[in-house]
Amino acid sequence: MDLQLHTVMPAAAAANIENDSITRIKQIEQIKQVADGTIAPVLVSFVWWVLTRAEKSGQKKLYFLARDGYIMYRIAEQFRERFNLDIECRYLCGSRLAWRTAVYYLLGGEKYEYIFAGGYTLTPRIILKRIQADEEQRREIYADISEPGAYAYDLSNENDILSPAGMKIFSEKLKRSEAFNGCLNYISQNQFGSASAYLRQEGVFDGPDIGLVDSGWTGTVQRTLRQIAGYNGVKLDITGYYFGLHAQSSDPRDGIYESWYFSPKSPVGLMANFNNNVFECMCASPFKMTAGYGYSENLGIYVPVFSGDSNNNIDKFDNIENIENFENTEKAKLFNAYIERFAADFLENINFGDYGNLYLEQSRNILQRFMMNPTKEEAETIGRFKFCDDASDSYENSLARIIDKKYLKNYTVIKRFFGRIKKTKKNASRKSKQRAAENPDLFWFHGSLAISEIAGQKWYRFNYKLWETLRLLIKKYRTT
Repeated sequence: MDLQLHTVMPAAAAANIENDSITRIKQIEQIKQVADGTIAPVLVSFVWWVLTRAEKSGQKKLYFLARDGYIMYRIAEQFRERFNLDIECRYLCGSRLAWRTAVYYLLGGEKYEYIFAGGYTLTPRIILKRIQADEEQRREIYADISEPGAYAYDLSNENDILSPAGMKIFSEKLKRSEAFNGCLNYISQNQFGSASAYLRQEGVFDGPDIGLVDSGWTGTVQRTLRQIAGYNGVKLDITGYYFGLHAQSSDPRDGIYESWYFSPKSPVGLMANFNNNVFECMCASPFKMTAGYGYSENLGIYVPVFSGDSNNNIDKFDNIENIENFENTEKAKLFNAYIERFAADFLENINFGDYGNLYLEQSRNILQRFMMNPTKEEAETIGRFKFCDDASDSYENSLARIIDKKYLKNYTVIKRFFGRIKKTKKNASRKSKQRAAENPDLFWFHGSLAISEIAGQKWYRFNYKLWETLRLLIKKYRTT
């Protein structure tokens, strides 16, 4: 007689599994609701506008830029197939980090504007990761810029937060450092060849007319691509189609900039009611950031090297569906699947030539409500994404996190105003640096507020909106 072994699962363990399953089902339902009710209608409307503009201008090739452009590319392919559009759509792996690194050694002072740009969190390590310096290279640079009797930079304190004054000192030391500039030029020269080969392989240099599609914000990626092409002796006439632009290049060689949701000339109120970080998570891709490129002996082509990979791993890349395993992957794939399903249903009921400004107005209403006044469920669904606002992709924080009223006091207009004055006076003390490390800026203020269930939220929303409006008005005044 055959014997069968039966394992009895403890009741508590079974209950936990059941609870986990219920929680997972709820999370999937929330993802579908946010995708169908917010993200998909907005992205479909934007892509529709891009393709309409491209067709009218005679644009035959559009490159959707990683990573925000991935789901846009998938939507565009549905448009192209449904309406038989004579526009080639391609997904291009790239990033600010990969392309800027490739041209640093060919630029003058402009490279320092990128390397020493501001951010939510600035540390010596983050700054040096912007040039992709490894641990040994960072050690050599720290030794070169440290002086006897002065503050000594090293690997043990490279994660200390730099105050504005401290950042200024650090950047000036790096500019004068032979070790830093030598490392920068060495890395950049190596990156330039592989980046150029990849772009040529993908047909970017075939030009001369190409279109770029991306989320946007400042348009520097378009300028960098033009520079890479130029240093290869290729003249590109680039038109960028962006979701929104806070600023754009004034150099006519960089091409044409078109934006949909807002532009540098848009009313300040429109920009104050928008959150770049939230939008980038709405466009979440199941791929890691492109850090550079390498030649695959197995495939016989140049392929992207993703953040966290090494050149020794490039032969593991099979094709664009080779999804890297990282924390946001599963949720990004779910969002993308629901967005694509929404797009397929939507396209069955429209005529391509019927695009109008009504879709832009509706998208603004949807996003302003979602970004500025989300429900707890919506904030939890998007807020769980891990996010990095820095080109180095060297850290990750949750888009939204639970906070208390004590922390929220830092976001009142009076507190922020006097905080700015203190920051500009002198270098931060060790105690103030510790407070900054414990209380980093929020990537999504309104989402954090929603999941924290704090009473009196209208007061804090008012302060946040007032501060953002004033900040943007001052910034606009300074640039005009």
